[in-house]
Amino acid sequence: SSFLVCLQLMTADIYNLIVSIDGVAIPGMPCVGCIRVLPGNLDLGESTIEGFPHSLLAGTSCSFRIRLLDVFDNAIPLGDDMLIWFQTDSWVFISNTGTEFHLYSNQTGVHTIRAFVNAKEFAFSPLTLRILIPEPSSPSCVTFLQSKDTLVTNQRFQVRVSGSFHVDSSSSLQSEW
Repeated sequence: SSFLVCLQLMTADIYNLIVSIDGVAIPGMPCVGCIRVLPGNLDLGESTIEGFPHSLLAGTSCSFRIRLLDVFDNAIPLGDDMLIWFQTDSWVFISNTGTEFHLYSNQTGVHTIRAFVNAKEFAFSPLTLRILIPEPSSPSCVTFLQSKDTLVTNQRFQVRVSGSFHVDSSSSLQSEW
């Protein structure tokens, strides 16, 4: 005998198939993990951004994430053929670790950021980021740029209001009073 089984699956996953007649599994059943549903093509309208701030204090940083989705909200892994990039002004720095991103700016004001995957713009783009003047705190916190595309984790240090400081070539913090 042969059987025709119609399935309409929209969630990408691996499925088991069990076919029975009157409660008795047919020969060869169950078929464990024999159906694999892959995500569809990237849908820029369904893809989302999570944790992107509307405002940020100048000199601080935050992380956000982009979820690449198909039309059925299935997650699409970032492949070698996909490049996520941002168009920003020169005062906003974004570093990338896959779909996790780190954002930093020390220039107050309103900044517009456009987000792209390959050459196509996401539906949630453009994004508006307002950089606010921070209140003094103790100990102060600063984020250093390691390179144009990489941020170093926040470094904590304390400085007296009446003093000044400089960073020498050996990257150690020295104070002048």
